[in-house]
Amino acid sequence: MKSTEPLDAFIDEFERVFEDAENMPPMAGRLLAYLMVCDPPEQTFEALQIALSASAGSVSTMAQLLLDRGLVTRFRPPNSRRDYLSIHRDMPMRLLQGNIRSVLIMHDLAEEGISLVSPENSRVKDFHDLYSMLVEEMPKLIDQWEER
Repeated sequence: MKSTEPLDAFIDEFERVFEDAENMPPMAGRLLAYLMVCDPPEQTFEALQIALSASAGSVSTMAQLLLDRGLVTRFRPPNSRRDYLSIHRDMPMRLLQGNIRSVLIMHDLAEEGISLVSPENSRVKDFHDLYSMLVEEMPKLIDQWEER
């Protein structure tokens, strides 16, 4: 039988990073991490409970949170009585779009800050320059990704 240690380590690390980066509950990160690497890629709620050693309520609540964010999809195959979850096809881009919104907000704040001080104020200028560069470069990166 194949060891689950690398899988468990991946899920634990993803949970931690997802919680910090996306301000999401730990179980949401565990669920998303598992759905990214499980085989088959579609899992029943019951299978997710077993794989993650989680309660039905926890899986259901976190699944709904991820569904609301558009990161996973729920479907019921024909002639089945069970719902399945899988990663949304555009999950990585949907996560990035949330980060883009944050960058745009920070850029607007940088614009406001730069208008309040002299051009020599390096603290605000550096803040402004970084977020201006990000706003300028991010559409190019997205275009490159979509071309792939």
